[in-house]
Amino acid sequence: MIELLKHVLGICGDHWHPNIWTAAASSPLIASTVYYVKCKCGGWFNHKKDCKHK
Repeated sequence: MIELLKHVLGICGDHWHPNIWTAAASSPLIASTVYYVKCKCGGWFNHKKDCKHK
């Protein structure tokens, strides 16, 4: 259990695997991309050519 907590919190010493800190740091980029595609382009599969919100 302690090993799991160390890995999730990123204090295990392995720098290559994702942990809670990399998820928190990348969430604004992911959220803004989802917002742009859904609101500005008309959705995931209904993409408009001009990408203008009407």
